[in-house]
Amino acid sequence: MYKDIDRATEEIIKPFYQKGEVAKAVWVQYKGKIYKEINFRKKGFGKNHYILRGILFLTEENEVVKDNILLEELEKLVYYYKIIFNSQNKNSIISTYEDKSSINRYEDDNNRAVRALDFLKEDGFEETFKIKETMTRVVEMRKEKNRKIEEIKKLEELIKANGDIFSDDILSKAYVQYEEVIKANFQSIKLINSQRAHYEELIKLVKKKKRSLTVRFNKDIYVGMLKLEYISSYFKRLLTTCESIVGMDQNSYMKYLRNSHREIIKENLKGLRAT
Repeated sequence: MYKDIDRATEEIIKPFYQKGEVAKAVWVQYKGKIYKEINFRKKGFGKNHYILRGILFLTEENEVVKDNILLEELEKLVYYYKIIFNSQNKNSIISTYEDKSSINRYEDDNNRAVRALDFLKEDGFEETFKIKETMTRVVEMRKEKNRKIEEIKKLEELIKANGDIFSDDILSKAYVQYEEVIKANFQSIKLINSQRAHYEELIKLVKKKKRSLTVRFNKDIYVGMLKLEYISSYFKRLLTTCESIVGMDQNSYMKYLRNSHREIIKENLKGLRAT
């Protein structure tokens, strides 16, 4: 995604540098014409972590883009290119793809946890069926989301075929699938939230049950309890992280997300280097 700056472009952008900055370019194509966004950035903490300090858009001929309407369209392209296809960003859609072994491992852990729930039913935990149903459905939703991401990954070949240049045509194909992934993820969060009232009690019961088990003679059950405790704790953490959206319905959430994206794009454009 991020390309080195060629010598001709380097000469053009020299006046726009600030102390301690380096520059990389992101190439996009809008209405058949090629542009590049110059990212002025500083090294941050951690490997491959940079702080974006400013941007500048150039045409393919290295002319500075000044038209505000065009600038907004170009920044929109760059923004979605990054949040969907940037493999260097762990939060991008592409980066959340799980290979078959990861999916199988998660499903196996989940199955162990589900079997452990049967032992808690004997101890009077009344919500066993609902929790089992939720955990099983979450696995299936995770697989479905992954299949949707696979469709997005196929579009990477179109980007490569276009010289690693992200176009408005590719965005029109990717955006629909991007929203499908977002909706699938939201539905999973809502499902997990439906049993929110029971996770704390479940974790306490699991801890109590573990103490009563002899690992040597109850290894499978004990491992299942560990998996159940881990998944339940993960659900709790996830809901805490997503506190601001769990009360929304899907339409409200998608409206909120689209508005957020528009605001981020506008904010990014405030970083344009003056000409």
